[in-house]
Amino acid sequence: RRSFLRANDALDRFCEETGFRYRVFIEHAVGRGEASRQRYERSGDRLEHYVGADLEEAAIEAARQEQALGRLPRGMWFVGGADIGAPETLLNALKARDVETQDAVMIVGNGFHEVRAQTDDKMVAVFKGYHDAGVVLLFAEESALGTEDLLKTAWNTYHAGFRYVHTKSGQGLRPAVEGPPARFGRALPASWLACAEAAGYVRMDSYCHRSRTIYPYSIPDRHNPSISVNHFFIPAELATRLKVDVTSPSSS
Repeated sequence: RRSFLRANDALDRFCEETGFRYRVFIEHAVGRGEASRQRYERSGDRLEHYVGADLEEAAIEAARQEQALGRLPRGMWFVGGADIGAPETLLNALKARDVETQDAVMIVGNGFHEVRAQTDDKMVAVFKGYHDAGVVLLFAEESALGTEDLLKTAWNTYHAGFRYVHTKSGQGLRPAVEGPPARFGRALPASWLACAEAAGYVRMDSYCHRSRTIYPYSIPDRHNPSISVNHFFIPAELATRLKVDVTSPSSS
């Protein structure tokens, strides 16, 4: 809930400060539709479309139950069987309803790491699918930590177990941004930042949010990644159209 609050707050601030307007709000990996519930409280029926998408039918059904209870928009509609790693499933469903994807906003809570059989090139292709459709992308992800960081933190985060179970399941954790090369242990995959930028997205750093860092205090020249990050990406064409300042992200 807190992660979605941060995302919706960032979206409101982005609109206020840049003049950006959108008519379509999509929540992928919809669960019970918490991001949509929050957005509906703020935007009401001013938006033309609220859309929920998920791979699992159980999640779609849970969202429909929330809708029946009046917690989600009456007109919200759902796309089941939607693998977040296959953008065409959602995009084709939108096209079938004549819904314009240009400048649509999509919020995702910890969903992209669930893409199976990830490679860097595959993740770039996933992002490119959404980018080329003109979708503004807000998502939260836990940070992948390298072996050295896991050892140096004395296992005081859940990330060792987190990495283990996701590796076993075929899911792919990634760091938020690039860190230094691994001195031992396997190298981490390309960061979410690198993959999204390679697909054409621009990261709006001032609208992102970082949780606490894995080390309690900073030491000069030591990488100190955040536990998790709320990312805010817009297509490069939109950045040009809005004439927004693009700042380089920090190494956290």
